[in-house]
Order: sequence, then C-alpha cells, then structure tokens
Amino acid sequence: MGFWEDFYDGVREAFFSDRVYVLREIVREPKTIREISEKTKIPYVTVRKYLTWAKSKGLATVVGTKKEKSKLAELWLLT
Repeated sequence: MGFWEDFYDGVREAFFSDRVYVLREIVREPKTIREISEKTKIPYVTVRKYLTWAKSKGLATVVGTKKEKSKLAELWLLT
C-alpha cells in the first residue's frame, strides 16, 4: 500500500477508538504525554503507545521538548 492508503487507514482507526481523545489534545498546541494523560484521564503508558502508533502512521510528530519534573519530555503535535 502507498503512503496515502496507510495515512487514511490510520485516520480511520484513530477516529473509531479512544485514540481520538489523545489526538484531539494535540491539534492546536503541543503537549507532553503526561499532560495528555492527565487531561484525557487515559493512563500514561496507553497515551505513549497511541502516540507511537500515530507517529508510525504520520499523524503526530515531536516538535520540541519541555522540562518536566527535572527531566526532558517530548512535546507532541498533530501533523
């Protein structure tokens, strides 16, 4: 399959699962996984798994970092 077929399959899969709640949080403003987890009430590990999946489908990307509790956290944004 080509890029666009994979992309649209990813979008379709995201909208018919709770992944849509994670992706909705990073449409306009980049956020860390922890911020998304707290806002959506979805466990941190699950949010991380969803974002890794979204990155593999070309739906999300890391746009920077933010210091969070003395560690650097990636800022995610919908592409």
